[in-house]
Amino acid sequence: MKSIQVFAALCALAFALGRPATLTPTGPMGSYCGSYDGILSDLNMTTIGNNTFSISAKVFGVHFGCPKEQYTYYPTNSSIYFPGIFNATDCVGKIASNAGLDPTDFVAQYSAKDDAININVESVSITFDKPSCSKFQKI
Repeated sequence: MKSIQVFAALCALAFALGRPATLTPTGPMGSYCGSYDGILSDLNMTTIGNNTFSISAKVFGVHFGCPKEQYTYYPTNSSIYFPGIFNATDCVGKIASNAGLDPTDFVAQYSAKDDAININVESVSITFDKPSCSKFQKI
């Protein structure tokens, strides 16, 4: 009987220690914006519920939008995974495929400290943050 009580106490302690602090973000929330060297402009990524981004941007001046792009956030390594990028019929996957990008070269990470999303594709690195959204008109 004592071992059950010890086990229950250890479980309660593990649960209490494993809970995130109430002020710690659990992933991206809100709008993040950015651009890259005249190629990518007015990029806006806005969370619209659990694990879904609404994404809009201009690529070489041509507008595209992915209104419901699924993602998974992994807090253990701060990575953001877009499962659709491997599917040429998915919105982001189609854009990557049309651009000739290798989806395995796409890396996205969320920085809770900076409340920003960093995306690396091949040798290009872009940071999207909330203050940049004031510079762009939403498209």
